[in-house]
Amino acid sequence: MNRLSFASTFLSHSHQDKAFVELVAQALWRRGVVVWLDQNDLAAAMGADLSAALGQAVRRQASVTIFFSEAALKSSWVNDELAAALQQPDQDLLPVFLDEPVRLVRMHDELKRRWLRPDGKGVRINYEQVNPALPAAAEAVRIAEKIALRLYDRLQFRQRREAVLCLDQRGHGNKRSDDFPIPGHQQSLDAPALIFRTNLQPRSDRETLHGDDLTETLRAMEWALGQAFGNSRGAARKIYLSGQAQLALPFCVGQHFNRSNNAYLFCDNSKDGEIFSNEGQSLTQPLTAGNAHCEKPHALIAPIAPGEQVPEAALLLVKETYLADALDGLRAQPPLPRPVWVESEQFADSPQAMRYVADVVALLSRLKREHGVRRVRLFLDLPFGVVPLLAANLLHAVPNFDLMEFRRDLRGTGADSSDLYCPVQWP
Repeated sequence: MNRLSFASTFLSHSHQDKAFVELVAQALWRRGVVVWLDQNDLAAAMGADLSAALGQAVRRQASVTIFFSEAALKSSWVNDELAAALQQPDQDLLPVFLDEPVRLVRMHDELKRRWLRPDGKGVRINYEQVNPALPAAAEAVRIAEKIALRLYDRLQFRQRREAVLCLDQRGHGNKRSDDFPIPGHQQSLDAPALIFRTNLQPRSDRETLHGDDLTETLRAMEWALGQAFGNSRGAARKIYLSGQAQLALPFCVGQHFNRSNNAYLFCDNSKDGEIFSNEGQSLTQPLTAGNAHCEKPHALIAPIAPGEQVPEAALLLVKETYLADALDGLRAQPPLPRPVWVESEQFADSPQAMRYVADVVALLSRLKREHGVRRVRLFLDLPFGVVPLLAANLLHAVPNFDLMEFRRDLRGTGADSSDLYCPVQWP
């Protein structure tokens, strides 16, 4: 039986307001909130009584958001959803007015009876009003963050000692509000959950965000994690991570739950079902006992000489198969830093993964100490479940780093190999 509590909301709206509502929906997904949006979810209800299916969908979500406009108040569909929503407690309902609230409330007898103040000059329920003079995208983010904050607080993320995160970007099929790649052992947890999606489009194994779109997604994720969990103190928290996504996304999760944060990571590797965890690691101290000379020589890479000062290095954590591509990507991003290669492994379990991370941390610490390295470009070919463990341990290893994202969307398209990696601009 699924015991997870999802941060979720039902978005009720008129078709005429769909463009703005879709902006809100995407902003919510990027902040971990499950969205019931008819265009993605109605297909699952086809063949059933749609009115009954809608009522059930409203009741299953943690909250209901209704976008009020003249068109919405004239829509029989929205009125059916509103009737179901009004059976919920007021604290679970957020009206969003796309026009003047009092005027819209006066247009609907039941809303007027419930929400209009006795003096007729105001609305007596918490609500948001969209400012048409501001850019729609910015207003959509503002509304989404108001909805998200209510849900984080209601599900008590900060007080709970376990939580589930799912990065649902890659794979196959449409993205519905009841379909997530969460493994069974996580679904049975009595814990709150955030589900991050990058957009409203169907899943694709090749999707790779880059540029401003990726930066905005990472900014939204970091905001969500900071607002939901705050600064972890007290007893250690367990964070369970699953999904399929480009590596910048699990890297972002690892960065947030780093060694200054009182949390252990349990990362499900979707390809083989293996779970990689840093449980048992000191929560406030950097890793020790790693091999500081774990770099591997290669004919294409000149070694760094003893005493040589190297302000910037490129750390290539890739299999030999992809080494040439990584070096081509490195040359395409001048100025050219000195490359250092630590071959990626076939990871079997958490101890092996953490030994590898400890080796990388020890190597970076030595490069900083002996060669003056202050900035590192990271090229990764690591499993989804290992990436957050690495990111969580870079805090003490190197002052600054740049992650280079592999452009899977360009693979097989004939693009030059120098274009296969792009820098991630962190928010």
